[in-house]
Order: sequence, then structure tokens, then C-alpha cells
Amino acid sequence: MKNFKVKMFKSYSISSLVFYSMIVYLVFILFQLVKMVISPEQTFITYDVWATFKLNLLYVIPQLILFPILLLIFYKFKSRSIFSKRTIEYLNIFAFMCILTPLIKIGFSFILFNKNMIDGSYNWTPYIILGIFSLFISSIFKNGFKIQQENDLTI
Repeated sequence: MKNFKVKMFKSYSISSLVFYSMIVYLVFILFQLVKMVISPEQTFITYDVWATFKLNLLYVIPQLILFPILLLIFYKFKSRSIFSKRTIEYLNIFAFMCILTPLIKIGFSFILFNKNMIDGSYNWTPYIILGIFSLFISSIFKNGFKIQQENDLTI
């Protein structure tokens, strides 16, 4: 147990574990969505099937938007080169989608329910904070990529 080290990146690491657990979660979400389409009367509320489907769809939209991008990010963390242009692109896309997700959800709520969710019934602040944090992480990865390129040139 003395030489036990936990790796954060590359294969057989924490990022690999998160990647595979996110795949399982995404499959679960897709299964729930298919279950809602096939038999909507067995989902959460039984009295109004169409309203239940619209409400469940409204809560699944952010997960369907953000999780595939997160899967790509953790897939890149699992690879040998963490600091790459592709990782930076994925982080920027994730940040943009985090900031855009509340607007998409508000738009869908207005289209599906004719209800404006800006009144406080929807907490959009975590998405904005996560988007800004992802932009910071992206800039850190961009600097790491530049340093890695400079090191590769000097060797």
C-alpha cells in the first residue's frame, strides 16, 4: 500500500473512471427518454401524458446537451496528450453550451408551456458559473499547450 498512487489523467485513472461512469449515466438518460416516448403513462405524473412528457423533456435537455461534450472532454483526458487543440476546443464548446443551456431551456419552456421561466422558477446560475469556470480551465489548457509546444521545440 506504500506505493499506491492515484493517477488523474491517461489510462487507468480517475478520468477514465469518470468517462465510463458518464457513459453509463448517458445510457440511463437515453433509456429514460425512450421509456417516456414508448409508455409515457408510467413516468412521473400519470394524469396528463403530454404535459408529463413535455416537463420531463424540459429537465432532460441540459443533460442531453452537456453530457456528450463532457464525454469527449474526459475521453481526451484519458488519452496520452492532455494538452491538445482538440481538448481546448471541447472545453470552449462546453463553456459555450453551459452559458447557452439556460437560454435553450427558457425558450423550450416558453414554447412548450407558454411560461416564462425567468421569474425565478428556474435556477440558471450554476450553468453560467460552470461555463465561466470552463472558460478559465480552457485558458489554462491553452497556456499548457503553448508550453508543451515550446518544450517539444527545444528538445
